[in-house]
Parts: sequence; C-alpha cells; structure tokens
Amino acid sequence: MTTLLCMTLLAAPSADVHVAPNGRDSNPGTAARPFATLAKAQEAVRAKLKAGLTQDLSVQLAAGTYELSEPLVFTPADGGTEAHAVTWSAAPGATVVVSGGRRFGGWQPAGNGLWTAQLPDLDPDWYPRQLFVNGRRAIRARWPNADAQPAYRSVK
Repeated sequence: MTTLLCMTLLAAPSADVHVAPNGRDSNPGTAARPFATLAKAQEAVRAKLKAGLTQDLSVQLAAGTYELSEPLVFTPADGGTEAHAVTWSAAPGATVVVSGGRRFGGWQPAGNGLWTAQLPDLDPDWYPRQLFVNGRRAIRARWPNADAQPAYRSVK
C-alpha cells in the first residue's frame, strides 16, 4: 500500500502596512516606502478600519528598535472586525524591539570605576527604573547604596 501525501506551502501573506526604523511617516506605508513610527501605522490602520475591512489586515515591522516618546495604546478600535483580523508582527526572521526608554550620553569617568552623565531636561517626575549600557542591564547608582527590602526576588 502506498500513501501519497500532498502539501501546498503558502507564502506568508503580504503585509498591508509596513513600518521600518529608517522609514518616513510621510511615506505611504508600503514595503518600498514604509512608515517610520508605530503611531503612524496605527493611524493608517484606523483609517482602513473606518473605511471598512474587506479582508484581514497585516502590519509588518522591519528589524530594528522603535523608540516610543509616549505610550502606544491599543483599543478595540485597533482590533479589526468580527470577520477580519488586524495582525501586527515582525517581518520574517526580524528582531524587533519596542522601547519606551530614553537615550542619553555624555558619560564621564567619576573615579573608582564609576561613571556619571548629566541627564537632559526631562520631566521632573521621571524616575528611571532600569539602565542599559551597550545592550546590557547595568546597576544604577543610588544613595544609600542598598535597598531596605529587595524590590523583587529571583526564583530559582
């Protein structure tokens, strides 16, 4: 007895809206001319939803880091319809980072293996909780140099 297995491999559906860190928000959001920000892509998706979806909608993010200056809030207005979904995804094989962090530089040695940097004019209520240096999490200096109680414990 011979069993024959037939498979059809389908290519991933093409995206309707494209975003890339090197794009421009004045672009039309195509693969050749992507948007630069997630907020602009969200605006374009909402316009397509308002016009009425006739098929599923895909937003594809090119590899890179997308820095947010304010929260990106998704509501039911972003979620598609009962008949057609809206999907946000990284491009195949791409690594995408969405970051609400703030970059600053001007680091200077402060002696004893310590470094210091002057923060730019920021909201006085802003209090950074994490510090990353060259992609690695670093310990923030503080006084006193100890916590009364650990903010969290690692589970092993």
